Amino acid sequence: MDGTVKAKIKIFVVALLSLLIIITLIITSCTAQPDEVIKLRFASAATPGDSMYQYEEQLLDMYEAETGGRIQFERFYGGSLGNDRELMPLVREGAVDAVTSIVVFFNKPEELPIHECLQTPLWQDFGEAMRGNNQIQFDIPETSTILLDEANKYGVQPLVWAFVTGYGMVTTFPVNNLEDIQGKKFNAYGLYDVVKFKRLGINSAQVLPMELYESLSRNLIDGANSALVTLKSQKLEEIGVTFINTQEALCSGFTCMNIDKWNSLPPDIQDSLNRVRAEYIPWAIDFTADDVSAITENFRTAGLQVYELSPAEIALISELQDEVAQELVLMKTEQGLGSNVEAWYQAWQSLR
Repeated sequence: MDGTVKAKIKIFVVALLSLLIIITLIITSCTAQPDEVIKLRFASAATPGDSMYQYEEQLLDMYEAETGGRIQFERFYGGSLGNDRELMPLVREGAVDAVTSIVVFFNKPEELPIHECLQTPLWQDFGEAMRGNNQIQFDIPETSTILLDEANKYGVQPLVWAFVTGYGMVTTFPVNNLEDIQGKKFNAYGLYDVVKFKRLGINSAQVLPMELYESLSRNLIDGANSALVTLKSQKLEEIGVTFINTQEALCSGFTCMNIDKWNSLPPDIQDSLNRVRAEYIPWAIDFTADDVSAITENFRTAGLQVYELSPAEIALISELQDEVAQELVLMKTEQGLGSNVEAWYQAWQSLR
């Protein structure tokens, strides 16, 4: 065999070996890809240690466990990356990958108009609120399609409604009946509070949850009106006089992901994240029942008067909820969302 043939054989063998190495690397790379850890930045205004923080930690831990550790969240709490007004714009713009927002509609309700209906305390039972919001968002075909389209157009992918809590008030004055709060100023978040305050004769002010303590201590408002977990997290027992459990249940904590980040995830990871809801919702309901009892006892132990609504006042709250739901339908219909809001209203009535 002459030298030329040997050289050609050598070149062929080297080329073949190189090709085999490349193929092996490609196969190895493809095989290893599912085991790669995907890091996600999560932001929330929840204060470490409070109830909302515990909901979120449980939820994120479940996500990581369900994906076998292939998803890991870098967690930013306490509004360190943005306050309640800023979280939704942050996740839409991709400045963070995921958030839990308790006021999705605060700045521009027209951008998530039907989600505003969901983030309204129109329930009186914790289980109904938690299961109801998530069924409307994810399971009922007539509403889930509408809400998914609305969220995706905004730039996010819904994951779960993460919190459920009672609603209540902490005042800086004694209360013997609801007439005592007439003419007083409380913080208001949305349409529900506008209607409720009008019926109860309360004046309103725009105050974020993180601003409640300072606003009360400086007498900028006379009372705080919010979810019980918020009243607790802001340590209002230090400056309050009366705690009122208003017999309203709110499912809040809209947990969502930037839509581009969601679309970049492997389909099996997406499926894993969606599966978590079925396990998380019962946990959240049980946690809430214990938490609400503890919150009420905390206010009592701190020396606050605990005012319980009379049967007539509970009936008034139920009437208010019906009135607010009808107002939402009228308002959204005027905005050209008649069929969408009617689908929500029918679903809400069927679950309540």
